[in-house]
Amino acid sequence: MAERKVLSRSFTSTSPPTSQAIIPAKNILSAADYILSCNIPLSVGWCSSVYLGSFQGKNVAVKCFSLSHPDMQPAKGILLKEAQEILKIDHSNVIKCMGVCIEKGSIVLELTQIRISKTKQWFLVNSLRQLIDTVGDVIETDLINEALFQILEGLHYLHSNQVVHGDLKSANVLVTEEDDNYVFKLTDFGGCHAQLTTRITSNFSLNTSKRTKPGTTSFEAPEVFLCMKKSPENDLYSFAMVMHELLYITYSHPWESVFKNCSSYTLASMIINAVKRGERQKIEESSPYTIMMQSCWAQVPSDRPSLTSLMLEIQNLEV
Repeated sequence: MAERKVLSRSFTSTSPPTSQAIIPAKNILSAADYILSCNIPLSVGWCSSVYLGSFQGKNVAVKCFSLSHPDMQPAKGILLKEAQEILKIDHSNVIKCMGVCIEKGSIVLELTQIRISKTKQWFLVNSLRQLIDTVGDVIETDLINEALFQILEGLHYLHSNQVVHGDLKSANVLVTEEDDNYVFKLTDFGGCHAQLTTRITSNFSLNTSKRTKPGTTSFEAPEVFLCMKKSPENDLYSFAMVMHELLYITYSHPWESVFKNCSSYTLASMIINAVKRGERQKIEESSPYTIMMQSCWAQVPSDRPSLTSLMLEIQNLEV
C-alpha cells in the first residue's frame, strides 16, 4: 500500500447546517441533469441502490430509491428526509450532496473511491469495509489511527448539530483521496433507517459475500434493542464495533469470533440477546485501542466517553 500523509487535525467544524426544512430550489435536479453511467449498482441497500453516474462533467454516486414498488412506499419519505438532512451538512468527514431528483427518486452525491494496488492487481475501493477486505493484515497503524480520528470528527460535527448517525458501521464510512491523503466520510446518517428485521444482512463485505453477515445488527447498542430512541450514545457503541473491525481484520463482522456457522436470522437473534445481557467480544490482547473500545461499548449509555475525550486520546497515541 502506498504511503499516505497524515492529515492535520482540528476540532473545529466547518460551516454550520442551514435551518431550512424543505429542499432548496437550487438543489432540485431534473432527470436530464445527470446520467447513470452503468446499470450495475456499486452497492445495494434496503430501499435504495447506488450507481456510478455523471453530473456537470464529473463522476458522481447516484443513490436511487425504490419508489415504484408497492412495498416501497416508505422510500419516498426516506428520500426526502435523507435529502433534507444531508443538504444541511458541510464537513470534510461527511459525504457531500450535489442535488436531489424527486421525479426519479434519486440523490446525487460526491463519488468516493480509491485505487489500491495489491499482488500486482488494482482494486477500486469506496468504503472502509472494502478497504479492510482489500488491504487485509497489511493495514497500517497510522491509517487505523487516522480513520478512527476522522470518523470521530464527522460524528462530532453531526452531534453538535443535533444529528444522530444511527447506522454507523464500516460500510457507511466512505473513503476517498484528497491531496495524497486518505479522507474518510460518513454516509447514510440521520434518516429513517429500515426496521431491524430488514437490516440484518445489510453490511457488505467483499471477501465474505458467500458467508453469513449480520449487517447492522452487529453494530447496534443494547438500548436500541429495547426500542429506546436513537441517541448520540448509540453512535459511540457503534464506533466501538467499527474499532473492532479495524483491530481484528480477519473477521467479516464484529461478532464472528463469538458466533459461527449460523443462518443470518439466527445469528442476529443470538447477537441481540448477547448484547442485551451485557456480553461482548473477547479481547485477545490489551492495548490503548482496546481499552478505548471497551469504554465505548459500555452497557449503560451514560458510561460511554465523550467524542472530544476520544479524539484527544487518539491524538495522543504513539503510532
